[in-house]
Amino acid sequence: MSDEEKAKNMEVRNSIFELAKQLENKSINPSDARKGDLKKCADLFKSRGYSNADIAEILDVDEKTVQRYIKDQREENALAISSDFQKQMVGEVVRDWHKQYYRLLRLSYSEGMTANEVMKAIYLAHQVEKDGIELLERLGYLSKSVGADDIKGALAREEKEEKVRKELEPLNQALDKIAYMQRNDVHMFLIRRFKEVEVEATKMAEDIFAENEKKKLTSSGGTANA
Repeated sequence: MSDEEKAKNMEVRNSIFELAKQLENKSINPSDARKGDLKKCADLFKSRGYSNADIAEILDVDEKTVQRYIKDQREENALAISSDFQKQMVGEVVRDWHKQYYRLLRLSYSEGMTANEVMKAIYLAHQVEKDGIELLERLGYLSKSVGADDIKGALAREEKEEKVRKELEPLNQALDKIAYMQRNDVHMFLIRRFKEVEVEATKMAEDIFAENEKKKLTSSGGTANA
């Protein structure tokens, strides 16, 4: 949709909003408005939660006419909305959904939050995700049958991975045992080497002590002779 078409549509919407406001305030007579505009106003009032009786009173028509106005306008809207426009709108909805989802997840990682607040943020994030998926399903962009097939495929893959894990379990246990034995060997080597170093250090200290004592005796003997 070009910028010019968007501006034109916005202008039309604004004029309908203004007309609806004037009709509701009784500042304009419904008979002075075009029938096509009355249909747009009827649909607008309905989208705002007005009952058919309320709309009938505002437009000065009976309720059956209101029902026909709304039906005709929604059929016209459906014809006016192209597939490209629908895809664009769905794309915007999905982008907004993703933004909300990741914003809530980031919030759950924030510092200073209590455990209850974290759980609430995560719950709301997954609720947004669930609502988005359900919306895409209702619009026909996601198929439940395809989803079921995806789930079956995921379960089959998980079952296969579990089978492989079980087959590799003896090998993993053997590797763990080897790693434990190697760690134990290294530990024993370090203990043995520590004891050897301790013995060597003790012997070295004793030799140094004996040498010092010998020097003292030699020095004492020389002093006595003098």
